[in-house]
Amino acid sequence: MPQQTFHGPAKSGGGTPMRIRKRTAGAARKPPETVATASTPLRFALEALGGGGHVCSLYEARQGCPDILETFLEVGIARGEKCLCVVSAGAEKSFRATLRAASPQIDRAVKAQAVDLTTIERAYFTREGFLPQRALDFWRKSARRAIAEGFTGLCGIIQVDRALGDAAVLAHWIDYENHLTPALAKNGVTILCLYNRSVQSGEFVRDAFLAHAIVAHRGGIGKNTFHVPPEEYAAPDKADREVHRMLASLGELWRREGVPRPAAGELAQKPNRRLSPLLRSVKACKHVIRALADELREHEREERQLRRYVDYLTLGQQLNRTGTWAWDCSSGELFWSREHFRIFGLDPTRTDVSPQLFFQRIHPQDRARVEQEFHQAVHAGHDFDSEYRIGRPDGVIKHVHSCAYPVFGRPGELTEYVGTAADVTERKHGEESVGSMQAELARATRAVTLGQLMASIAHEVNQPLAALVANANAALRWLAWEEPQIGRAQQALTRIVKDGNRASEIIERIRALVRKSDARRNPLSLNSVVREVIVLLKTELRRNDVVVRTDLAEPLPPILGDQVQLQQVLLNLVMNAVEAMSSVNTRPRALAITTASDRTGVAVCVEDRGIGLDDRVLERVFEPFYSSKPQGMGIGLALSRSIVEAHGGRLWAMRNTAPGATFQFRLPLAGAATK
Repeated sequence: MPQQTFHGPAKSGGGTPMRIRKRTAGAARKPPETVATASTPLRFALEALGGGGHVCSLYEARQGCPDILETFLEVGIARGEKCLCVVSAGAEKSFRATLRAASPQIDRAVKAQAVDLTTIERAYFTREGFLPQRALDFWRKSARRAIAEGFTGLCGIIQVDRALGDAAVLAHWIDYENHLTPALAKNGVTILCLYNRSVQSGEFVRDAFLAHAIVAHRGGIGKNTFHVPPEEYAAPDKADREVHRMLASLGELWRREGVPRPAAGELAQKPNRRLSPLLRSVKACKHVIRALADELREHEREERQLRRYVDYLTLGQQLNRTGTWAWDCSSGELFWSREHFRIFGLDPTRTDVSPQLFFQRIHPQDRARVEQEFHQAVHAGHDFDSEYRIGRPDGVIKHVHSCAYPVFGRPGELTEYVGTAADVTERKHGEESVGSMQAELARATRAVTLGQLMASIAHEVNQPLAALVANANAALRWLAWEEPQIGRAQQALTRIVKDGNRASEIIERIRALVRKSDARRNPLSLNSVVREVIVLLKTELRRNDVVVRTDLAEPLPPILGDQVQLQQVLLNLVMNAVEAMSSVNTRPRALAITTASDRTGVAVCVEDRGIGLDDRVLERVFEPFYSSKPQGMGIGLALSRSIVEAHGGRLWAMRNTAPGATFQFRLPLAGAATK
């Protein structure tokens, strides 16, 4: 492609000729109809300027910028590019009027939406302030969008005619300008930056001027010999390079003005009066630039340290599988960390998060509950804490535990919520596995207990069966008489039915204890549980000479529980009491079972007159696989405590003042358990 050089009609301060590659416009989208325009040196240079140019133009009054603005837009329109103008907030209306009045060609392009307009505040700023990376991403996305719409490329105009903000914002802006040149070259975007010198500080204008590789000034355009490349912006020898560029520019200026070079030693003997102040200024600038370079290096060191802290925080979130989020109550803006995006299976570069997106990702069965909990927390200004399931785009269901606390500004004014979202899927699966294994262990323990009671159970079943056979024989005899005794036979048959039902009830109790079924919690009375266990152990108690005394409170409020599991708890406690009294021969083997209640719960107490518990056994009696009995497995009491705690209660043991020990458990009422 041919190379062209343009010097400009007038000398530009610090400018030298530049070599520019001519760009051929594509034909993907037909540009707006153009009219013949007179070719000027400025237009010629802009037409020859290839994609990726970063042009700076300084002006002191509004009438000082329309020429370069109009020419730049007309060149971009003629090449089939989309023109995107970014101006200060509040200046959109006047700027749009300026565009439409500039030329018919620009007016038609505005109507055809080939020229678009937005504000610096919308494009560059967030609630955290001005972010250089957001500004760079804005131009990268805009370039891709222009190509997708059928334009050959993108040209942009940034007009800064109002103060941008404090020193921190200005520093970020200069950092953005220094990184914009390589970003534009990578994406093929040409940008014209217009700075109003009358509203900006001299230091800011100088730094902005140094960040641009190309300068347009007084109808000319050329290479900025004072330009500081991005790679030199933070270089340790930045000051020396600045001085080198100044001297090189000075030499070029002398050469172009025809200043004669003095003979050797002449400059030292007869210093030029105009040159001496300039050299003093250069030396002073050198010291200032070195001081600024030192400050910049310190700033970069702090920035690297801050980035390291951010990296550590990100790594910690990945290890803990915990993301962070923040929600602005006034604007509704939602922020997610990268780990939060990963948990939800979303791409942070392609997803705009919002409260609507968050609630859409929650499992339909949990969505209404979580929305209600969140809105209640916001309305009351309280902490938010909830567990829920989410559906990821890949179909995976995750369990998430989210908690947040409110942040207040002025007294009573809620500004935002800051919280975390932890992936607890593995923990949930582990809890489900433990629960399943615990249920299997409980069923096995019940089977072992019933195995120990098999002789007593067989005797308990044999009694109604023997009575059933005796009554059946009696009925046959009454019916075999010459005059059948129908009334007496009916009485015998009635006793048969009663004995059969009694045997069936005993067998049903045994089947219920060993049946493999899920826990079902229903309102029930603990008095009925106590009576069922006493009936089941009646023969075992009688065989061990144990006298049972019951003191059951009536009426007893219902609790919410699984009858089979609570029968197992009481069965374990009674059997342990019977075994504790098996070696006692000097006093009666008495067992007391009592129930009581208050406004919050129901208590069951099992008190024996056995050998009791010493301090060592009392501390470890509920530990898994610990038993004070030689033949014990150490499972019954540990399992009983886990069942009681799963019902929201507690189980404990204590020594009696008299001989023996007492085991007591307490469960909440049905209403309290539901809450």
